[in-house]
Amino acid sequence: MAMTATAFDTLAYARRPKEAGVDEAQAEAHAEAVRDAVTEGVATKADLKSAVADLKAEIAPLKAEIVPLKEDLRAMRWMLGLILSVLGIVAAFVIAVGVCVFGVRVFGVHAFGSAQAAP
Repeated sequence: MAMTATAFDTLAYARRPKEAGVDEAQAEAHAEAVRDAVTEGVATKADLKSAVADLKAEIAPLKAEIVPLKEDLRAMRWMLGLILSVLGIVAAFVIAVGVCVFGVRVFGVHAFGSAQAAP
């Protein structure tokens, strides 16, 4: 990223020391030194716009990769719901067969709802 100088009025800055009795050459040298120190490494609006554009360019492909992943996740959620539903149906069927065919007690209830104390 190229850094460009920001506005710093060295003439206005050097005027005060000159008015206070400092030699003109020294006041101007001091003003230039302060300008260099203050403006060195300062990003300008153009620098920031360029950085934002670069970041947007880097983010765009990542966004494109996320869209199919979201679609895959939606499909997986749908499949998980289907699998859990089928498992629930199978579990209900197994319990029903166990109660009706084998007389298995489920939650202390015998087949056809005749409640008896569990042994």
